Amino acid sequence: MLEWGGKGRPVVLLTKSGNTAHVYDDFAPKLTSFRHPCAITRRGCGASSHPDSGYTEQRLVEDVLHVLDELKLEKPVLMGHSMAGEELTRLASEHPNRVAALVYLEPLGSRRWG
Repeated sequence: MLEWGGKGRPVVLLTKSGNTAHVYDDFAPKLTSFRHPCAITRRGCGASSHPDSGYTEQRLVEDVLHVLDELKLEKPVLMGHSMAGEELTRLASEHPNRVAALVYLEPLGSRRWG
């Protein structure tokens, strides 16, 4: 988990598969004047644990909930890139009282126009 300081409602940034939280190193500081950005490196990536199992969408959602609980983050904005969009959707549909809003950055299956 990385944090960049800031003030206001927390924004939890989730990455696509294979990236670490550092993928947001240039972007997250731009949010600090009005939000508190933090990012999660999912299991199996970077310095996170690399268990042999536990890579289902449901398990990844549980990992995010665990981080929210550990950091006592109440109703953060969740922002996710690529496959993290599936986690955002599932987490919010199963636990709507846990999030304030969802932001999708090029979700898996999105189409580029132009």
